[in-house]
Amino acid sequence: SGEGDPKAALAAMYFWTWQTEEVRAMLDWMRAYNQEPGNQRKLSFTSFDMQSHEVARGRVVAFLDKYSPAAATEANKAYAPLFKLDRGSRESAAAAEAATQAESVVAIFDARKDELTPVSSPAAFRDARQMAVIVAQAVRLRAPGAGSSYRDQMMAKNLEWLMKEVYPNEKVVVWAHNGHVSKAAREQF
Repeated sequence: SGEGDPKAALAAMYFWTWQTEEVRAMLDWMRAYNQEPGNQRKLSFTSFDMQSHEVARGRVVAFLDKYSPAAATEANKAYAPLFKLDRGSRESAAAAEAATQAESVVAIFDARKDELTPVSSPAAFRDARQMAVIVAQAVRLRAPGAGSSYRDQMMAKNLEWLMKEVYPNEKVVVWAHNGHVSKAAREQF
């Protein structure tokens, strides 16, 4: 849209790999392209990783606060165990319980779809529900049994969701670390 600060957007993405001159230059180019008259197809920059739950959780709660305070209360209660998890902890019983609780927020969206969609919009509901999915994925990543390929599988699901729900019939360029998109065994990276 040309709104916002690209530098701030990159800083909010957590990882140094995005906070480079090259990525900033790409965003500046995309902005200029989108503002040129005659360019009907607009370019978008989005993400599909689910390694962290903080931003997605905030968006879920903000959506529910606005459109269903009772559901927001339920979601905040379900998300309470997330605050007790160590960011780097893996394979813990606490993470498994927190993941189950986070998955219950997705169920809240599913149960209230007919209530929440008309008061927001189909796209707003769709996006908020996907944020709840991302929270659940991020927490499940830390639970026992997730396995080394879980993150890659969830990123692939999120990319499929973007292609089907947000950008149907559009071209998509995927930019990811070699270890996530390679056909070689993960141990080689």
